[in-house]
Amino acid sequence: MDSPLQLEYGKLELSDIINIDVIASEIFNIHRFTPKELVKCALVNKKWHSITRKVLQKKVNCTISLILKERREGSNMEKIRWLQNCCSRNFFNTIRVVIPQGSPHKCQHNYHNLLACLRSNPIVQTNFYAIEIDDDFKHDPSCQALQVIKQICQMLSSSTIEDLIVRNQNFDSVFRSKTGKYCFSNARFIKIRGMPQVPPDYFKVLKGYPHLQKVVAGVTMSSLPPFVSLEKTHLVSILSLVDLDNLVFDTLLQFAWQHPKLKAIIIHPSYFWFDPVMESIFSLLLDSSQESLETISTTLPVLGALTGAASCPLIGVQQIDINYLAGHFESESLNYIIASNMLPHLTTVEFTIDGILTIFDEVLDMDFNRVEDCNCPSVKNVIFFRFDQEEEELSGFSLETDVLRQVAQVFPNVKKFTYKGTVFPISEYEFRLTCQGIWWARWGSLETIEISVDYTDLVSFDTTILGITNEERAHWLDLLRLGVNLEDMQFAPCCKSIRDCPKLREILVHTDSSYSYEENSRGANLMTAKKHKPGWARLHPIIGPC
Repeated sequence: MDSPLQLEYGKLELSDIINIDVIASEIFNIHRFTPKELVKCALVNKKWHSITRKVLQKKVNCTISLILKERREGSNMEKIRWLQNCCSRNFFNTIRVVIPQGSPHKCQHNYHNLLACLRSNPIVQTNFYAIEIDDDFKHDPSCQALQVIKQICQMLSSSTIEDLIVRNQNFDSVFRSKTGKYCFSNARFIKIRGMPQVPPDYFKVLKGYPHLQKVVAGVTMSSLPPFVSLEKTHLVSILSLVDLDNLVFDTLLQFAWQHPKLKAIIIHPSYFWFDPVMESIFSLLLDSSQESLETISTTLPVLGALTGAASCPLIGVQQIDINYLAGHFESESLNYIIASNMLPHLTTVEFTIDGILTIFDEVLDMDFNRVEDCNCPSVKNVIFFRFDQEEEELSGFSLETDVLRQVAQVFPNVKKFTYKGTVFPISEYEFRLTCQGIWWARWGSLETIEISVDYTDLVSFDTTILGITNEERAHWLDLLRLGVNLEDMQFAPCCKSIRDCPKLREILVHTDSSYSYEENSRGANLMTAKKHKPGWARLHPIIGPC
């Protein structure tokens, strides 16, 4: 008699059996194998070998770049000839075409020789799976640089290119042929860089790419209709609500009903208000994106409203980006959010100090009296950005010591602290206030401080870091000039200092020149600076053990 298990299997239809290619693809999509692990997977059987080879090819990125700039013609032609002749050595899997942004682009520049080289022979390399167009200029139809980009697109195999990475505002002019069809119709991935919100016209191309699986770009309210009407909301990974309007609530609701798997939600505070309708919409969005959502960017009140709308913890969220008005840090809202336990795996918190932020007091109705002080031990990185567009705005900016104390109470296990301006570097006054705030915050686990500074102010950092007076600094400098080795000397800080962070290993400063501090500090400071990486220097006291 057949066992129940045999009978159960006997009822299976051929259509119920999942192809091994599908199973293997799902395994490789879910697990992020290292190259060594992929080599082991390739030994399973021939099928796995074929699939693993493709995954490994994409995992190890090898790019060939063509930089369309004067005096680069010879180098570009050499690379093109190599691609036309070396079919047996398929080293490269990505081709990148760049028009540098550092200097103004001239559409009149002559690329006749490069075009002639491209047209002379086909590109025999067939290993490319990605093309990146790094071009942020508007071109005349006769621009030869644009003709070079289009010629390269036409010469590459349309069947193998799966990833399109662009910084180009003229998508149609590059990827659309005269017949109206788009190049690389088999593309599965489109990433648009350098544009926080993508114009609606960009997404008219959806019909031209029927195999798309993912779009990495900020999709605004005005860009949603094509995704909703074509039922392609699964492509949306970043929802950017900067143009919210009552007239499109239905579109947003239809979008939520299609259960998108979002990775990031960006809500501009000047355009957002929370009511029961929005609460129900976001409840649907957060439920469908519970595991996939990684980043939320908004204000503290709106973030509180979002966590309140979620029916279960957002286990995928690892980073929150918070905008707050300078001088109006809402510690009660932060406590409320952390107390909700809706962000259990949060690791990074980024604060943007905004001088022009509009905050609506009635966005969120919370009973702060019921919220006790709480903390989030999982957060390891805290970042502060000073949002500045004009130099005249800087007078109202500073990172208050009280803010750092409040942040340290909520996030006690921070290991890395970063502070910088979005346009202008941190001044000596801001650096002094920031360090004092860090020393008073008493982060016992803090290991790294990264600050973007004006290198001309670095000569005055000694007293702030070491916690000594100007008179003491002058005394130690006199000894240094006399040749005394200060490393074995002991000193007692007269105020809070670097010693209040016992695990601090490095202070990294970012300047326009990584050598500026070294050039300005010889024999004049109690700190040494060593080049850490391009643009960064590591500061270290030369006086006493810290």
